[in-house]
Amino acid sequence: MESHTDTVTSLQLHPSHPSLLLSSSTTVWSNVFDVSQEDEDDALYQVINHRSAIAHAGFMYPGTDIYALGTDETVSFYALQSQKEEEEEPTPKAFGDVREGLSCEYLVDMHWVGGQPFIAAGKHRYIQSKCIICARRHELTEMQHKSSKPRTNHQGHQRATLGLRLQP
Repeated sequence: MESHTDTVTSLQLHPSHPSLLLSSSTTVWSNVFDVSQEDEDDALYQVINHRSAIAHAGFMYPGTDIYALGTDETVSFYALQSQKEEEEEPTPKAFGDVREGLSCEYLVDMHWVGGQPFIAAGKHRYIQSKCIICARRHELTEMQHKSSKPRTNHQGHQRATLGLRLQP
């Protein structure tokens, strides 16, 4: 894949649109390809500039929105653009660095449990449980409670993981 000039961090086919392949890399770019096209230039469907290195990206299935988690703990959501040139592309929802607002130190990845998207996040020293809901237009709202007590893993390092729940 010549569209990325650095490490590719995510590759995902859309489950209900299997000709759409999303890729991301440690550059700021995430690309959507129509793999039914043979030539890479013709196959390039959409280019997304996340404005920071991307750790993880993927489709927000069953819909076609796209999420990107940056290596600098930024979170953004993008609409899959229409191929009709007269249609204006929706403005991305960019949250920037979410560590302070979500009281976490790092983001892990997006996961689905029973069709519900969650962002796994954590703190290096304390156990916390939080729920972050992502409303229809991907608004993050903190919910739940916070408990804090030190936790040590098998190597003696203290670490905790948070579950951030997203709701379309």
